[in-house]
Amino acid sequence: MPRRRFQQGCLKIVGGQWVLYFYRDEIRDGERQRVKVSKRIGHISLSKRQARKLAQPILDEVNNQTEIPVREMKNGMTLAEYIPEFRRAGMTDLKPSTRRGMESSIRAQLLPVLGDTCLARIDTAKVQNVIDSMNGKTARGTRENVVADLLMILDEARKTHAAR
Repeated sequence: MPRRRFQQGCLKIVGGQWVLYFYRDEIRDGERQRVKVSKRIGHISLSKRQARKLAQPILDEVNNQTEIPVREMKNGMTLAEYIPEFRRAGMTDLKPSTRRGMESSIRAQLLPVLGDTCLARIDTAKVQNVIDSMNGKTARGTRENVVADLLMILDEARKTHAAR
């Protein structure tokens, strides 16, 4: 059972939205860890008092946490299998121009190189293979954008497939 916590969290404005930062206990690699978590609360048009009121149920749940979730990713899901799910869940908050750029990265660079690779097996060596496959053909900024897109996809996969 996790230790009882009394945290108020930290509300900040990030990208025109109120974001709540707080800590939650999770089991990772068989060990209990305190992990910093962020949740979007609402648009900047809310007052700080309203944002705090909307954040309170989240904090109440964390402060009264009775069981510790286990964070693991599905081992068998490949990048190509996860992309449709990412398009539905992970790309909803992105601007249309950002979505177009990410779709281009996915279609032209990521799926041909990493499409049939398990999400849990994508490591720095595999990312380097993606970069090497683009060398000479693309600009440095494009390579950086592709790697940033891949990291965003992997981060979203870790969040959505935790404790399933």
